[in-house]
Amino acid sequence: AALGKFLQDRVLWDDDYRFVLLLTSGESNELQDSALQLSTQLEFEEFLISDVKDASSSLVKAHSRHEDLRFTFSEGAQQLSPFDVVDEITFAALIAKALSGLVSGDGSKGAQQDVPIAGMYLDGRDLIVTICVRDISFLKNLSHAVLTGTLDMNIGRTVSLLLQSGAGGGVMISGGNMGQPIEIAGPRTITVESDMTNFAVNFEHAILAMDKLTAHQDEKKDAVLRADDVHLFAPAGAGKTFVALHCIELALSQNPNNKILFVVKNEALALYVVKWICARFEGAVAKRSMLERLHLLYQPCEDGPRAVQLDDGRLWTEAVPAELYDMIVINEAHHVF
Repeated sequence: AALGKFLQDRVLWDDDYRFVLLLTSGESNELQDSALQLSTQLEFEEFLISDVKDASSSLVKAHSRHEDLRFTFSEGAQQLSPFDVVDEITFAALIAKALSGLVSGDGSKGAQQDVPIAGMYLDGRDLIVTICVRDISFLKNLSHAVLTGTLDMNIGRTVSLLLQSGAGGGVMISGGNMGQPIEIAGPRTITVESDMTNFAVNFEHAILAMDKLTAHQDEKKDAVLRADDVHLFAPAGAGKTFVALHCIELALSQNPNNKILFVVKNEALALYVVKWICARFEGAVAKRSMLERLHLLYQPCEDGPRAVQLDDGRLWTEAVPAELYDMIVINEAHHVF
């Protein structure tokens, strides 16, 4: 009751808000009953309890499930403070809308889901937005949107249209210009730029830390390992590469004699795979033993397979003769065949 009164008097003083209540699960229904009483007191329109059936599959450190996005806003050559352009609540709403299509990997209205924003603050004139990373699929879709500039373009266009329909397009008349032609304020164009370097570093750390398959991905991994020749296909962002990584890791860890060839379009992705697998083996001896049995093949494929060397924390590759491999994994096969 005291919490409800505080919220009514100090926080929820008008109807322009969205209230999200997070509960820690327990063996009793005491918390859920208290939340229901609070929702009744505050006259919530909806009260939903999300039932997590297998919480153990998502027990991770909180910081590994959040990603910081740094945005710079400018108009022409002048850098702007974003909250001088649009208020905080409006900004949070449009950022969430821009991110919502990334959850499912497409922008269809029916498929969009809300993306929780964990924090938003200014660092000088830059805007830092901390968002909740739902899963590896969302993280990969987010990476594509940031690194291709799609996210910047969507946010910039939305802000510009918002100003055009609100503050922009007004008529400016000064006393000294009475009787002179009236100057009409034209549409404003706001440019938004993400800090791609900062994002790329954080993205690599976040994706290397993720090692939990979803139930569906785990099921497909088991099916792949039971078969001899498999074609695993799914929409972009569904986690095909992630399933392949787990298959490679298991093959290398369960049998010390297994030799694996990983075929991929470019060196960058090949080395990312090596970094992810290295992070799952403890100690320099175990890492080197694993690397001796993992070869890479990427364009130009005419150069043949490449072995990976670990030297003072740095990875590098060298050409080696092809061998008889126990497992060959071809990523994004449409780029190879």
